[in-house]
Amino acid sequence: MSPKTKEQFEEIRQRSAAGIMQAALELFAHKGYSGTSISAIAKEAGVSKGLIYNYYASKEALLEAIILGAVEMGDKSFHEGLNPDFSPKEQIHNLIEIGFAMLTKNIQYWKLITSLAFQPGVLDRFKPGILEKGIEELQHLEELFRALGKEKPKQEALFFAAFMDGLALQIMNMGELFPLAEMKAYAIEKFCLS
Repeated sequence: MSPKTKEQFEEIRQRSAAGIMQAALELFAHKGYSGTSISAIAKEAGVSKGLIYNYYASKEALLEAIILGAVEMGDKSFHEGLNPDFSPKEQIHNLIEIGFAMLTKNIQYWKLITSLAFQPGVLDRFKPGILEKGIEELQHLEELFRALGKEKPKQEALFFAAFMDGLALQIMNMGELFPLAEMKAYAIEKFCLS
């Protein structure tokens, strides 16, 4: 057997870390964060308990990696939609397209992440950072709606965010029964054409 290159080791390491995170996320969602042990995560991931500690110092560190990963993914997607070369309507259109694509691309992941938000106390230490990102995004939205000449840009921004969050929950709950294309077209009509 030939020795592995640095790149091969790094790829194996990333796959292992991702497998551990996925196993943890599923267990946290289905058994609750408090009801999930490192041993259960190791068993679900098909790795040794000791290997988990090579990647994550604790269950809390693993939760932090999951939450920060979701926040980073959402933040990156949001900022991809805010291309200053596009008009405010085009940017809002982009945000709708990106939001729908992000959700439908990996609905199970977002269901699991969302379930953590409903577990008492689990996200408390992350709330300040999540809130900060949310406020920043609302400010960007408010600027877009102000540029569109909306009479109440702050309320429009809040309504847009609530509308998209509500759609996400409906997509998660209804699955294939949700009229995805119809609602995406409606969102574009509501926020970009009116």
